[in-house]
Amino acid sequence: MLTAGKLNERIHVRRAVEVEKPEGSTKKEWAEIHTAYCHVTEKDASIDLIASQDNIGQVVMFTLRYNPEVFYQIGDRITWRSRDFKIHSLKVDTKRISTVIVGKAHNETTQM
Repeated sequence: MLTAGKLNERIHVRRAVEVEKPEGSTKKEWAEIHTAYCHVTEKDASIDLIASQDNIGQVVMFTLRYNPEVFYQIGDRITWRSRDFKIHSLKVDTKRISTVIVGKAHNETTQM
């Protein structure tokens, strides 16, 4: 059961868009597509992650209420506590109650 008390973390979901510069060239910017409250679970590196050499990245699971009006894509970005995570996988439960998003961030320094 997904209760409101568990949804205590705010996230911002962004998607890459091409923006045209005045001289005609384009550049990639991140446009916010959705803001939501969710439950966040930080994961340690598992055997599967180590085998795929993803153990250097931080893995976080974001559980939020299912919203039929918002569509997430692999590659979208989630900003949580001033840190950016790339959406790695998505799962909507069969009853359409919640969406679980797995995000990965690669830590290059311990400075926050």
